[in-house]
Amino acid sequence: MLDNAAEKYILADHSKFGVEAFCTFYDVKNVTAIITDTKISPQIEEYYKKWTKIIK
Repeated sequence: MLDNAAEKYILADHSKFGVEAFCTFYDVKNVTAIITDTKISPQIEEYYKKWTKIIK
């Protein structure tokens, strides 16, 4: 579904970052932005800003 979208957004609160899963959902380098809450740590925010926009 994301491959067919013109813009791609991921919605994830701060608790979803840094968690390892069994599979990869989608490469963050290919998304328009990540929408998250204000509790995301500054270190994690800086890490993901290298590849995509962070919206809080």
